[in-house]
Amino acid sequence: MKKTIQFASLTALAAIWGGCAGYNTTMFMTKSNAGLDIDMKPPTAEINISRKEAVIEPAFEKGQTPPVMASFKPKVGWGRFGNYFLGVDQTFAGGDAALTMAMLYDSTTPTSVTNGQFDSTLTVTNQVKKQGWFWSWIVDPLFTPAEPDQVRPFIFGTDTQLGLKVAWSGAGGQFPDTVKAGFNRKEFAWAPVTMYQDRTKIKMPSFLATIESNTGGGSETNEPAGTNGPPQPGSIRSIQYFSTGEAASHLARQQAVRVAMLKRLDPHSETAAKVATLIQLAEIAEYEAATETAKIESTNTPTLNLAISSAKTLSVISSSNADVLTSQTATNGGWAKQQLIGLLKAGSAKDIENLNKYTTVIKQLN
Repeated sequence: MKKTIQFASLTALAAIWGGCAGYNTTMFMTKSNAGLDIDMKPPTAEINISRKEAVIEPAFEKGQTPPVMASFKPKVGWGRFGNYFLGVDQTFAGGDAALTMAMLYDSTTPTSVTNGQFDSTLTVTNQVKKQGWFWSWIVDPLFTPAEPDQVRPFIFGTDTQLGLKVAWSGAGGQFPDTVKAGFNRKEFAWAPVTMYQDRTKIKMPSFLATIESNTGGGSETNEPAGTNGPPQPGSIRSIQYFSTGEAASHLARQQAVRVAMLKRLDPHSETAAKVATLIQLAEIAEYEAATETAKIESTNTPTLNLAISSAKTLSVISSSNADVLTSQTATNGGWAKQQLIGLLKAGSAKDIENLNKYTTVIKQLN
């Protein structure tokens, strides 16, 4: 009891000293477990993946919030010796870092950054007014949307369990009181709406939470099937995204993130997911092929001709296009190279294998 009172006192002092989360402070937390957890107080046994994510942060005009982002990808399973061990890929970011992670996503490292490109600064048209404690913090948020110069708390969280959980309280003797098997998830958002432009427009904060899981499958959920070895029965694969503000908006534009939605909403979800994966692979193949081609010097006619010839041989470009480009390499190499890059970017999913072969050839030439 004494320890409880001391903890409560310290918590209260921290709240008074640090301010109130959701008004002048952002509180962002995650808690994860992947594997086996056995505890005697209270008696519980878990063989699962569990994840808790929560944020309390201020929301400003136009629903603007400081960006935060977290991702979680556990790899748990058995069937091969390497899978007796657990692996977790996790990110936890806020501010400029969260925005940068979301904007770049799977892009390569940028060679240059323009001023303000990854700046998470929020801009409002009216100076934020000081908040009165009781009326503005408690009464107003219950009944009216926020004015452009007001701050309102935004609360967003998820609680996910995938696997088996057994708990005993002792009341049932040797029999467990709680048994949970499979997938359990809770999602909660308390999102304030804000008014702007003379109260003619209303907006709420941007937020995103996704999970894509696979129990008993053989490949990681965020990787194409077949890239992770043969199927491994008894394995658990899962990937989660949790984000707010501009970071959430940028993540929502990523096709790989939206695949989870396709699986939920599309009646032909299996086909839709496979098509989305093929499109993503095609885009990656096209990007790599174009990137390697761009490294060829425009004045290096022999290498440029070899690149065009390889693209023609592998059916990446048509024979007629190859002939036109080859006729221009000696006198207009820059134009020929740019046209070749454009044709590579205009490929389709069926060209993935040949595009990858082409990229390998060009890497050897470079």
